[in-house]
Amino acid sequence: MGGPYLHADGLVNLARLRHRLAIGAVLTALTIVAAPALGHPGHGPSEVEVGDDFFRSNDVRAVTGDTVMWTWLGPAGEHSVSSDPGRAESFDSDRPVIRSASVRPARVCADSAPGCRATRAYVYVRMSERSTVVARIERAVRGRWKLTRTLDFDAAKGRDRHRLHVRGFEPGPYRARLVAYDAVGNRSRGRQVRFRIGKPL
Repeated sequence: MGGPYLHADGLVNLARLRHRLAIGAVLTALTIVAAPALGHPGHGPSEVEVGDDFFRSNDVRAVTGDTVMWTWLGPAGEHSVSSDPGRAESFDSDRPVIRSASVRPARVCADSAPGCRATRAYVYVRMSERSTVVARIERAVRGRWKLTRTLDFDAAKGRDRHRLHVRGFEPGPYRARLVAYDAVGNRSRGRQVRFRIGKPL
């Protein structure tokens, strides 16, 4: 069964959630201010995190034209929302998920040489939705990770890959730290994969 604000099919019980939000507004000083006179500079985007039976935000102040980002924290699964007539009918509140990631081959050389012919590597990912993946490539140097390169690429829903250019990389152990962003800016949890740049024989 879901939490007290979820139906058995995973849909949010909005009436009870609104009641919870109303109570939480008092407890956490959640403030919605009326739109002031024209010319108000507005505020930056505000964020509210919503889970199975809770929401989290210390203070939200919004005027007409401001953006409030509601992020669903889980549990994972489908959920729905509704709005008053005339309001936005749909939006994307699910963060993308990097279901799997790897660098293959796991050992590659930066330059072709006898005994080390693999000079082409790919970052493989499996995504929950179409996203932009940002990868920080870091090399282990005396026990610390040093940023070598940052790259980003568009990844389709499902399996996809992107060429990792390793020419000029120093031999040694590396890791790729990946995060993904969907079309509206929702950010995935990070994922990390390791590989090695070999030294030609």
